[in-house]
Amino acid sequence: MPLRTLSDFNAAFDDGRWHTQRFIKNAGVSVGGRWIDWTFASGQPLYDAKTGTSGTFTPLIASRNDAIWFPPIPDTMERRLTGLTMHSNTTGGVGSIVICDVLGYYPLIDGDSPDTQVFDNSNPLPRYVDGKGVIPVLVSSVAPSVQDGIGTYTYIGSDDVERTSPVFRYQNSTLNGLVATVPHNSAPGEGALGMPMAGGIQGCKAVTSLTYTQPPGGLAAIYLVHVLGTHVFNGNQGVASEKQFLLHRGFNAPRIFDGAYINLFYRYGGGASAGFFGEMTFAWG
Repeated sequence: MPLRTLSDFNAAFDDGRWHTQRFIKNAGVSVGGRWIDWTFASGQPLYDAKTGTSGTFTPLIASRNDAIWFPPIPDTMERRLTGLTMHSNTTGGVGSIVICDVLGYYPLIDGDSPDTQVFDNSNPLPRYVDGKGVIPVLVSSVAPSVQDGIGTYTYIGSDDVERTSPVFRYQNSTLNGLVATVPHNSAPGEGALGMPMAGGIQGCKAVTSLTYTQPPGGLAAIYLVHVLGTHVFNGNQGVASEKQFLLHRGFNAPRIFDGAYINLFYRYGGGASAGFFGEMTFAWG
């Protein structure tokens, strides 16, 4: 039966319907105050530069060690993320974690072109197909930018209407793996994880084009992600930070669909080490 109550979760653990999966990321990109994609550091899961056919949506279905692994379950059951524990490899600063299911990405977006770049959406979303709760995230990938960029993009909302975004600023990343946007055309400043969208919709089904009015240089990728949860990371080498989703979300532990590509974005308050390790625990019923 689906996991809804404390008794349901207790029964799942009593019956052995649970799994804890370890992960480790070595010190990699670390810039204070910037959102960073952890796949640009070595470790487990593997490094992933998000390459492919330029501008073509590339769906992600996790396999083996390319994202956080979890075991298969019967078709009649649901899988939930129940807990997260993290440790720092070295003493660093306090940080924030966003846990996402990365649904796919548009690779190799040309940062030198002022022309409108039209994207290919022949491949549909593999999960959350209605677009609700899905946000686009712009990440410096393959080649970092050389200056700030300014632009807009068009996208199809969860209501199937195509819109043009507010102006965003692609803040000079200098390094691969940095989330490169701030929510408006101003600098300095750091924004939310996602690219800005117009109000009144519940998410994004697809990105259809991007236009830089001030090209930043380099190559970027736009991810489409569904946020599963958040976590505050203390960054102290001797202390683990924990998130128990059952306690902190009113028993509404995030559902993990088959094929989910579980990824972490992190942001330290200062220029601390980016290395950390830990584990995620799943239960199903």
